[in-house]
Amino acid sequence: MTDFSYDDWTAWLLVRQRRSPKTTESYVSAGRRYVAWLAERGLTPAAVTPDTLSAFFAELIERSEE
Repeated sequence: MTDFSYDDWTAWLLVRQRRSPKTTESYVSAGRRYVAWLAERGLTPAAVTPDTLSAFFAELIERSEE
């Protein structure tokens, strides 16, 4: 697994992918939320399965309906 940097990802989104600053901010924020959600469950991105993603999305939907 390679080392991950939010700063590098942000720069990649802005420069190489030509995303707007607001879009980039949104992507990075969502990525941080997802990684935090994984950490709360003792998981790493390498351990993600389709069921893990389903659980994450289900929780997002549940929160949005509150």
